[in-house]
Amino acid sequence: MKSAIVDGFKHPLVVSVFSAVMASIIIPGVVARSNARATLLKARIDHALEMMKASDTVDTAINKIKSELEAFEKGALGASAEEYNKRRLDAGARIAKYQSQLDDVAWTWTWGGSFRARVLKLISEADSKELESYNWCYDQNLKATSILLDPPRLAYTKANAPQPPAGTPPMMPGLDKQLRDMQSKRDELVRKMVAVFQAEPRPAWHPSEGCDN
Repeated sequence: MKSAIVDGFKHPLVVSVFSAVMASIIIPGVVARSNARATLLKARIDHALEMMKASDTVDTAINKIKSELEAFEKGALGASAEEYNKRRLDAGARIAKYQSQLDDVAWTWTWGGSFRARVLKLISEADSKELESYNWCYDQNLKATSILLDPPRLAYTKANAPQPPAGTPPMMPGLDKQLRDMQSKRDELVRKMVAVFQAEPRPAWHPSEGCDN
């Protein structure tokens, strides 16, 4: 009797039915977990792309301000008082527009992105703390960049700012290397931010790491 039962379980039809039942139980769970991982991965990639786009917007606005000040120095420092004032007003209006574009994004995108990633559980708590440390360093970099640009911006575009005396050397060439260095550091910070959302291994982060801005 026992042998007959065992033989019955070995029948191809029984084996086929059993396999189908087990597959109906196991496969949906595997597929669901696979779909969940794929959805999470896509969300993380989309979030990283948004961060890169926001970073590009910030750098574009900063570079427009820098280029505007450089162009002003080349065209206005040796100009007549009337021409200087006209160029000052025109440059000031454009720089104010670029500054507004910068302020709309620069001071909020990092922290807003971190908040969404944490709420949506796109990253772990440890990764969230790492990301926030990069955000803080990014803000410090922006403040330092703004401080670098303040002297020429105020000297050339502030209301009623006097025209520099003839022969006054331009300020922007002396700031070029520093501004480029600051952008390189921002780029590296954004690379680290994006790496938090990628699955590839990355160097271990420690809370004691500084910004080196």
